[in-house]
Amino acid sequence: MAHSYLAYIRLKAVISALRYLDGEKPAPAQPDEVFTITGRDGKRGIRVHVYRPDNASTPTPVLINWNGGAFVFDAHGADEAFCRHVARHTPFTVLDASYALAPEEPFPAAVEDAQDVVAHVFSRRGEYDVGRVVLCGFSSGGNLALAASQCAAGTGRKVRGVVAFYPPTEMRPHPAEKRMLDGSLEEMPAVRRAVMGMFREAYLSGGEAEAGDARSQLQNFMMSVSTRFSIALLTSASYFHSVAGQFASPSPLEDTGVVLESQNVTTEFFIGAPAQIQALPKKTRYIPDVVGFHQDGGNTRTNDWNGPLGISPNVSSRSVAISAQYWHSDNRLTARSVCTDAAEPYFCIAAFDPDSMHMLGSWAPEGQTLLSPYAAVAGNMVILPTMERHIFQVERVDGKNSTTFNQVRDIDLTAVLPQGHGVVSSYLDEDENIWFTSVALMTTGTPEDSSRLGYVTPNGTVHTIAIDGQRIENSIAVSGRTVYLNTGPLASDTARSTVGHMFAFRADAIDRQIKALWNTTYDAGSAPKPGGFSQGSGSTPALVGNKYVAITDNADVQVNLLIYRQVDASAEGLADSQAPLVCVVPLFQPNGSANENAMVGYFDGSTYSVLVNNNHGAPELQDLGAAGDVNGAFNDFAPLAPGITRVDVAADGSCAVRWTLDVRSTSVLSLSTANGLVYSYTQDEELAGRGLYVWYFTAIDFRTGETVWRIRAGAGGRYNNNVAPTQMSPNGAIYQVVAGGVT
Repeated sequence: MAHSYLAYIRLKAVISALRYLDGEKPAPAQPDEVFTITGRDGKRGIRVHVYRPDNASTPTPVLINWNGGAFVFDAHGADEAFCRHVARHTPFTVLDASYALAPEEPFPAAVEDAQDVVAHVFSRRGEYDVGRVVLCGFSSGGNLALAASQCAAGTGRKVRGVVAFYPPTEMRPHPAEKRMLDGSLEEMPAVRRAVMGMFREAYLSGGEAEAGDARSQLQNFMMSVSTRFSIALLTSASYFHSVAGQFASPSPLEDTGVVLESQNVTTEFFIGAPAQIQALPKKTRYIPDVVGFHQDGGNTRTNDWNGPLGISPNVSSRSVAISAQYWHSDNRLTARSVCTDAAEPYFCIAAFDPDSMHMLGSWAPEGQTLLSPYAAVAGNMVILPTMERHIFQVERVDGKNSTTFNQVRDIDLTAVLPQGHGVVSSYLDEDENIWFTSVALMTTGTPEDSSRLGYVTPNGTVHTIAIDGQRIENSIAVSGRTVYLNTGPLASDTARSTVGHMFAFRADAIDRQIKALWNTTYDAGSAPKPGGFSQGSGSTPALVGNKYVAITDNADVQVNLLIYRQVDASAEGLADSQAPLVCVVPLFQPNGSANENAMVGYFDGSTYSVLVNNNHGAPELQDLGAAGDVNGAFNDFAPLAPGITRVDVAADGSCAVRWTLDVRSTSVLSLSTANGLVYSYTQDEELAGRGLYVWYFTAIDFRTGETVWRIRAGAGGRYNNNVAPTQMSPNGAIYQVVAGGVT
C-alpha cells in the first residue's frame, strides 16, 4: 500500500462514510451476460457486464465502457441504460467493466484493470472484431478510457476511437491549484474542492504524478487525441476514414530523407519477368476533362500514360506527408499534404517536384480545414472543399524558381448548408458549375437527418437539395451536365435501415433547380463489413465508357457489383422501357466479400470492364504517431480476404466475371491503356505470417488477370500503403503513398 498507514486509515474512514451516505446507488444491472477477468495481480476480479446487439454475427465490434465514480465509488452498472441503448441501436457488443477503487487499490490499479480488459478483447479475435474496438467512459471512467487507449497504442493494439464524457484529463495539480484558460482559479465551493482533493489523494496515493507515468501524460494525450483517433459516434467513423484517406488528421512525418525500412529482411528485388506492351484503345474522356482523386471526372482509375514494364526498374522514396495526388498532364504534381510552418501542423495543398518530391510551394485557407481529398484540378485551377462549409478556387502559378497558389474565389456556403456540416467533395461540370456534397460531421454533435447536394454557378448562385434519411459516404462522378451519386443509411438511424440509393442528377435547363433523372435503391446491408468504414456502398461511382456507371452494394452475405445506365447527354432521363439497373454480379466468396475502394472503369470499343478488389477484413488505417510498434501485427494482410476481379459487360448488357486473381491488396488499382497493365501494391504473404512485412509494386495483365511481376518497395510498417491508391504519372512512374511517406 503506497499510503502511509495513518493517511490510509484517514482516507478509508472518510471515504467509507461518504460511500455509506451516497444515496445514488445504481439499481441492480440486468446485462445479457456477466463474466469475470482475473487481474494481473492474480487477486483482483474485474466484473464485466455484456450487452449484445440483436441478431449479431461474430466477430462483432466492441465498445468497452467504464463508469464514473471519482475513482472511489462503486457505480458499476450505473451506465446500463446507455450500454443497452448502444447495443440495441448499433452492431456493437458493449462490455461494461468494473475497476479497482481507491483508497484500497490506488493508482495504477484502475488503469491496469482497464488495460487488462482491453487485452482480453484483443485476445479473442474470433469473438470480437478487433479492428473496431472503441473505448468509452464517463468522468473517471473517461480518464481510464483515455489512459487505456494510450497504453494500447504502445502494445500495437490500435483502438478505433475514444468517446470520453467529461473526463478529468489533468491529475497533476491539486483542485485548489487548477486555473481556467484566462489564469483565474476554477470556481468551486470550498467543501467540494476539499472533497475532490481527497479523492485525488486517495487515487494518486497522495503523491504527485512523475514525468513519464500515465498521469503526467493524460493531459497531453487528451489535447492530441484528435491526431491519434477518428473520434466518432460508435457506428461510423466513415467521414474521417473513407473521405480523409491516409491522413485523418494533420500528423507530420519525421523528415528522414527516404522512407526508412523498419525491418531487416532480405528478399528478391524483382519477381517475374518484364512485360511486353499490349496497348489498349485509349480511355473514354469526359467533359470537362478534369483531374480528381480517382483520376478523372468519371473516377475511372484509368490512364493513357505508360507505366513501368519491369525493365531495369528503379525504386526511390521520400519521407514527405502526401495523401491525395493530382497529376497534371504536363507532369506537374499538386497534392494534399501536411504543412509544418506554423505552431501546429495543418492540411495544405502543395506543389511537388515529381523527381525529388521536394515541396515547391503550398497554400491553405486561414481558419479552414482541407480535410477531404475529393478536390478537382482543371488546368491550373484547383477547387478545394473545407470542413467549415467553404469551397476555394485557387490558381497554381509556376515561376522560374518557385511555385505559388493564388486564391481566386472563396465560395461561402454557411448560409445554405446546416451548421455542423462539412463539404465532402467539389467537382466541375461542362457549364463550369461547381457541384458539391456535404454531410453532418460526427465531431460537431449536429443531428444527422440528411445530406446535401448542390452546385454553384459561375456567377455565384447556389442551388441545393436535401437527401433525407441518407448519408453521402463517397464522392461524385460527373459527365457533361450529369452527376452520379450513391448514398447509404444514416449512422444515427435507430431503425437500422438496409436501404441505400443510387442517383443521376442534373440542373434543370430552364429553372436551374436540381432534379433527379433517376433514383433507385440498393442493398446497403445491416452493418459495415469487417474492415469496412461504413454501412452502404464503399465505392465512389465509376463511369464505364459513356453507357454505364458502376458501384458495389453492401449486401450482408456477399456484396455485388451493380451496373446502371448513364443518361444520354441529349436526354432528360431514361426511356420509359429502361430501368436504371442493368445487371448484378456477386463478388468474391460468401462471408468474405466487401469493397471500400474506388474501381477501375474502362471501355475498349466493344466491351465494358470494371476492376474491383476485395476489402473484407482489411486492417484499419494507422497513424504512426499512435501505432506504437510500427511493425505491429496490424501490418499483416492475413485477415484480408483475397480477390481482384474483372467483370465485363457485353454489348447486349449481359455481365460476367472475366477473371479473379487470388491476391490480397488494399490499394486502389490503376490501369494503363498504353501497356495493358494494372498496377497494385501487395505484400509477401508467407513472410507476413512470420511478422516480417515486405511490400511490392505489382503489375497484373489486364487481359488475363495473371501477375506479371512484383518489384520490392520496402520492408516494415513504414511501407504499409494504409489503403492509399496506387497512382500513375505522365512520366512513366508509379507512386505509392505509404505510412512513412511516398515511394
